[in-house]
Amino acid sequence: MEVVVGTYEELILGYKLVPREKGFKFELNFTNHSHTGCVKSVGVSERGILATGSTDEVIRLFNLTKHIEIGALMHHDGQPDTSVQNSHFSVLPWGAVNSFSVHPTGKMALSVGQDRKLRVWNLMTGKCAFIKNIKQEADHIKWSPSGSSYLVIINNKVDIYDLETAQVTHTTSMTGRISAVQFLTDDVVVLGGEEGKLKMYNIKTDKGLLDFSTNTTRIKGFACSTEPDGFLLVTASSDGFLKAWQLKKQGDQTYNITSVGEIQTKFRLTCCTMFSYEDGNQQVKQTNKAKEYYNQGNKEKDLEKKDRENDDTDEWDIVKDIKADKSKHKDSSEKSQKRIQTSESTSLSKRRKPRMEESSREKLKKKQKIKRLKPTRT
Repeated sequence: MEVVVGTYEELILGYKLVPREKGFKFELNFTNHSHTGCVKSVGVSERGILATGSTDEVIRLFNLTKHIEIGALMHHDGQPDTSVQNSHFSVLPWGAVNSFSVHPTGKMALSVGQDRKLRVWNLMTGKCAFIKNIKQEADHIKWSPSGSSYLVIINNKVDIYDLETAQVTHTTSMTGRISAVQFLTDDVVVLGGEEGKLKMYNIKTDKGLLDFSTNTTRIKGFACSTEPDGFLLVTASSDGFLKAWQLKKQGDQTYNITSVGEIQTKFRLTCCTMFSYEDGNQQVKQTNKAKEYYNQGNKEKDLEKKDRENDDTDEWDIVKDIKADKSKHKDSSEKSQKRIQTSESTSLSKRRKPRMEESSREKLKKKQKIKRLKPTRT
């Protein structure tokens, strides 16, 4: 696994999580100084395409499997504060966009900004489908792994919305401002805030599962991957610490958290994401529902492929039939053409014979006239 972080010092850092006997070790894998401003956001796709946004108004793209830069988007109007690498489209924001989240299906997205509006985007058409007014400026918005709900964060308060009703179903809060958020499952969410505080909350039961201090300053970002016995959570804080935590479930309502690795990067971290070379993007594949969704998508692709193959065979058979019909038509047309030619020749011959008879008769008549005109001898 590889953890990628952005910094205030315009750098992008990549660390490998190397397993040890006890926990993990962070090993620096790459550094990049392509940006000329503070790196505000990082996001990675399941294929390992990293997108980074900066205050220099440039979004850069990298291939994490090959560790090369593959492109840049240089005509962004305003400073990009958040990025999610899932789809290809462009929008014209009305004011600064504070947060943006793409639905697991990739067909719709949510955004919140300084205009105090929540916008629903249709990614199939690239147009805004719905606008909802909110009372205050929202800082974060996030879809659940299955896409059945989403959360909106305003200062230190979290509102959970149901997708079907668009109504608030649950509300929770922290003592300080919330600066980072991450869904572990559809029901469990992790919140990070001031003074390194971390809170786990169960949406379904409306109960807190864990209140913990990471002994750092403000938490700026989370990265998470699923494990057989729990979760591996990585926190990035503004004091430069990158820490790995192992979360194991203890009973139905509690979790046990253990530190399994850390590193002092000596930079002010701003954001964080994680990529696994074996399993793809762990942030996308966090729950069994998400895995079922991707498996279903692969099955649909296979069915579409088979349908295309069947269509190709049908088209090929149709082409064969058309060619056979054309050859038959060609043979019949040739035969009919020959018949027409023979009929025309016979008709011409029939027409010419009476003309010849008429000419011979005229000759006979002329001869008879000549004989009549000759004088008789006396």
